[in-house]
Amino acid sequence: MRLHIINPFLSRNGGGIFAVINDLYSTKAFHCSPYSNMTFWGYKDDYSDIDSEKLPGKKNLFQNKKPIINKFFYSRQFRKELYNSVNRNNVIHLHSLWIYTSVLTFKLQHSKGSKKVISTHGMLDQWALNNGKLKKQIFFSLFEKKNLQSAHCIHALCEEEYLQIRRLIPKVPIAIIPNGVNLPSKSLKTISKTSKKTLLYLGRIHPKKGLENLIISWASKNDSSWNLVIAGPDEDNHQKLLMKLIRKLNLQSSVKIVGPHFGMQKQLLFKSADAFILPSFSEGLPMSILEAWSYQLPVLMTPECNLKEGFEINAAIYIETNTKSISNGLETLFAMGEDQLLNMGNNGFELVKEKYTWEAVGNKMIGLYDWVCGKIEKPSFVYLK
Repeated sequence: MRLHIINPFLSRNGGGIFAVINDLYSTKAFHCSPYSNMTFWGYKDDYSDIDSEKLPGKKNLFQNKKPIINKFFYSRQFRKELYNSVNRNNVIHLHSLWIYTSVLTFKLQHSKGSKKVISTHGMLDQWALNNGKLKKQIFFSLFEKKNLQSAHCIHALCEEEYLQIRRLIPKVPIAIIPNGVNLPSKSLKTISKTSKKTLLYLGRIHPKKGLENLIISWASKNDSSWNLVIAGPDEDNHQKLLMKLIRKLNLQSSVKIVGPHFGMQKQLLFKSADAFILPSFSEGLPMSILEAWSYQLPVLMTPECNLKEGFEINAAIYIETNTKSISNGLETLFAMGEDQLLNMGNNGFELVKEKYTWEAVGNKMIGLYDWVCGKIEKPSFVYLK
């Protein structure tokens, strides 16, 4: 049985979703499953040839001609080759919304009779829907609603995302399966930390991540014993705005934007940090927080990160997206002693070790595929209504 995985970006340009796809389908669980025969479908970009080599299956990458104009990602060649490759016994797993691949999978399912699973990755939460609202309303009415309604199952990352999907799509089965994390290698070189502590943000530099409010809050609560390091790829030229704000607030000595970090560079960045922050307005289930906990870092995060158990077990400091709340969270962090920081980080590590390893997540996803193919009874994590 062939499994077709579709996502526009099969490279670092896909951010957390590409990381999820790479880690999920590389698990031993999938290698030993009936779904080990995989094909990955996406579009070419500057990094796709290099980054997609990590994926454990055949790769079909297509040119998005005139990307500035063709933001819909229409591709006649993509359509032709996908239609020729899929048959009735295949499973299609779509990891994107709002572009041409939604139209493709909707029409393909009707003509081929394949099984379809859709992962929304936080793309249906209210903040995301309000971003480009008119375009999404039109696309939802014309294509996306039909695509979602025709899915054999929709995949949500958490209970909050399940409720967001259910409000829009009331009758389709929804599976709740979280993202996972690979626990760091014990052989990773230990970093000699400086006399100053480091609060790390790692992710896309994008308006929805709340970095502007973080920098403003940092200025109001600046502590000489802490530095703020912001790492990640720039989107929509947002980094330029942040750099201007850093200069305006005279924070150049304590706030550093260090660009994207991948692979070993990213691991070393986590190892050199003392705490992690994600002041986001909108998330599905953020990989960066799971990774921070895997490195035993205390976390500051908003409820929009959808990891409320982190607050319940004292693995995270609660902050909201506004500057006052972020300032209060920073003040709490700065007042914590070494033992408190270590304890909070250890709580997060135990959480991910128990619930969020990729092997456990991979086994659940295989169970979902088995269910949509009629091989097993409904798993407990699938909800019909």
